[in-house]
Amino acid sequence: MYTFRCWNDTKCIEDENLCNAIEDCPMYANELFCPNRSQLCHDSDFDKLPNMQDISCQVINKPFTSFSLDTVLNYPSLYTSQTKSIENQIRDEMRTSSSVKSIIQSEICNSGLNVYHRLGVNNYSSICFCPPNYYGNRCQYQNQRVSLTLTLATIEQPIIYAIVVMLIEDDNDRQEIHSYHQFTYASLKYCGKFMNLYLLYSKRGKNNSKNYSIRVDAFNKDSLTYLISWHLTIPFAFLPVNRISAFLTLPIYRTFNPKHCPLQCYKGTCMKYHNEERFFCQCYSGWSGAQCHIPIDCSMCASNSLCIGSIRNRSICVCPYGKFGSSCRLRLVCPIGICKNNGRCIVIDERMIDKSYMCFCSEQFFGPRCENVKHRIDISLENIETPLYLLAYIYTTISFERSPPRFVILRKMTMFQSNITLFSEAQFRMVIVKIDSRYYLAVLQKFVSSNIVTSVSPARRCIPIHELLPTKLFLLPRIQRLKSYHIPCQDHVNLQCFVDEFYMCLCTKERHSNCFPLEHQQTFACEDNVYCENGGTCLQDRPVCFFNILCVCSDCFFGNRCQFYAKGIGLTLDDLLRYEIRPNNTINDQSLVIKLSATFIMIIFLIGTVNGFLSYLVFHNPNSRR
Repeated sequence: MYTFRCWNDTKCIEDENLCNAIEDCPMYANELFCPNRSQLCHDSDFDKLPNMQDISCQVINKPFTSFSLDTVLNYPSLYTSQTKSIENQIRDEMRTSSSVKSIIQSEICNSGLNVYHRLGVNNYSSICFCPPNYYGNRCQYQNQRVSLTLTLATIEQPIIYAIVVMLIEDDNDRQEIHSYHQFTYASLKYCGKFMNLYLLYSKRGKNNSKNYSIRVDAFNKDSLTYLISWHLTIPFAFLPVNRISAFLTLPIYRTFNPKHCPLQCYKGTCMKYHNEERFFCQCYSGWSGAQCHIPIDCSMCASNSLCIGSIRNRSICVCPYGKFGSSCRLRLVCPIGICKNNGRCIVIDERMIDKSYMCFCSEQFFGPRCENVKHRIDISLENIETPLYLLAYIYTTISFERSPPRFVILRKMTMFQSNITLFSEAQFRMVIVKIDSRYYLAVLQKFVSSNIVTSVSPARRCIPIHELLPTKLFLLPRIQRLKSYHIPCQDHVNLQCFVDEFYMCLCTKERHSNCFPLEHQQTFACEDNVYCENGGTCLQDRPVCFFNILCVCSDCFFGNRCQFYAKGIGLTLDDLLRYEIRPNNTINDQSLVIKLSATFIMIIFLIGTVNGFLSYLVFHNPNSRR
C-alpha cells in the first residue's frame, strides 16, 4: 500500500521509504519531515509534532512484527565485552521549541507584516514590511525575481563554508551583479536541508533582451580559500518569476587544476564550472569583470576579508571565521568551554544569538556539547587479507518486514592493518562486516551492547545460499526455496549465517533459520565526485550528509584523493617503503625491511654528523684555509 505522495509530483511511495536518506522522491521530498535524520514517528512524541508530521504519523503508524533475537547464538562471548544494557540519556541543552505560533496579520498588508508608526499622541500610521517577493505600500505588487531552492551536502567534518549566490547579467564584460545572498554553511546543521532564496533584478521591469544566470561560489571560511563554482542557467528569461532548484555537493579541497584554459584572465585565475563545460575567470580580491580587468573599491571590507565584487557602489565582502557583517568588522566568538571533550565550537548563524553556536565533536564523542561518549567496537581480522576498505552495518533493532541498519560505517584500510576500531552513537545488537562481496557476522547479542571486542575470520563468513543448498532446491522459485532455509542450519553445525539475493539468515540455537531483509544492491558510489582525482572511484557511506568518504585509485595513482602519480618519477626510498610502513605501531612492530632501513639511515646520519664536525675543526684554523 502506498501512503505518501511526493511533493509536487504524482509519484507515491511506501511509508518505509520515508526518512531513509535515499532520493525516492525528487529533491529528497521524502526527507522533508526528518530533522536529524531520525525516524519520523515515535508513539510518545505525537503531541510534539507539527500538523503535517502528526497526520503522516497517524496514517503510516502501523504495527510490525518484531524480529526476535531471543534464540540467537551470542558472539563474542560475554566475558570479552561489556554488555551492560543501559540506555544513554542524551539531554539536548541547546534544543529549543520548534513550534511556531501562528500570527494573524491585518488584511491591510498582503503577505507582509503590518506595524504601526507613532506620529504623535494618539496618532499612529500603518506601515507594511514586505517580504522580498512583494513590494508596494500594501505589498500588493510582485517583484520580478528568481526563486532558488538550494540543497547543499558535504562530508560531516568541522569545515565551515562561505556560500555566495549571485544573480549576474551575462551580456557584457562587466558581468553586473543584480543581487546576491551570502550565508555560512556548516554540514552538521544544514546538510541536506532546503534553502529558499529570492534573487531580485536591480531594476523593476527587467530588460528581457538580456541573458541572466546564477553563479554559486563556495569558500573555505577558515582560510578564505576559493573551492568551487556552479553556473545555473535561467531558461525562460522573459518570465517575471523563475523557479530553479539545485542539489550541490561541496568539496573539501579545490578540485579543478586549470589547464588548457582558453580565457585570458588579467587579475584572476581561469577556472571551470563544476556542472558545465564552461570556463570563467575567478578574480582576485579587489577585481571584477569577465576577464578580471575592472578594479573595484574595497575600502568597505575589512583587511582580512575577501572583496569579490560590488553592487550599487557597495562592496561584497566574504568574511573570515569569527567575523560577520556587510564589511566584516563585527566579531562574534564562542563562549569559553561550551564544547566538552576537545570539541570545536563554531559560529553558524550570526543573526540568531541564542542559537548561533554548535560543536563539532571528535570521533569518540557526540551530543550538542560533545558530552556523550560513543560506543566502541574493536574488530580484528584473522586469516583475512587486508582489503582496500571495509563496510560495517550496525543494527540496534531488527524486524522481518524491514531492517535498515542504524549506521553504515565506511572505513579505508592500510596495508598490513588487521585491527580496526569503530564508534557508534547508539548501542547495538548486531554488526555485519562486508569485505569485498563477502559478509561476516562480527557481533550478535540478545541484548544491546555498549562496548565490545570481537574478531572476524573465515569461520564467521555468511555463506551464499547457492553453496549450501542442493542444485534442485536452489533452482526452485524463491517463495518455495525459502521453505528449505532450515536445511543449511541443520546440515552444518558450525554455520552462523548465510545470505541469498534478498535476505540475511541467522542460525538459532535450535538450528532454525531466522531471516531479515538485506539490501545487497545498495550502492555507495558518490552521486557527485568532487573529492577524488585522476579517475578515482569515490565511495561514501550514505547518499546525503555522509560521514566518511574515500577514493579507490586506479593503477599508478595513490593518496587520499588519488592526487599523486607514481609512474615515471623513478624509484625512491619513499616509493619502495611507503606500503611497508605500519602506521600507529612502534619500531619494534615494523617489518624487518623498515627496521634495517631505519638503522641504515641513522648510521648514515651519524657518519655525516661526525664528518661535518671534523671538517669544521680542520678548517677552523686559518692556516688550513690558505
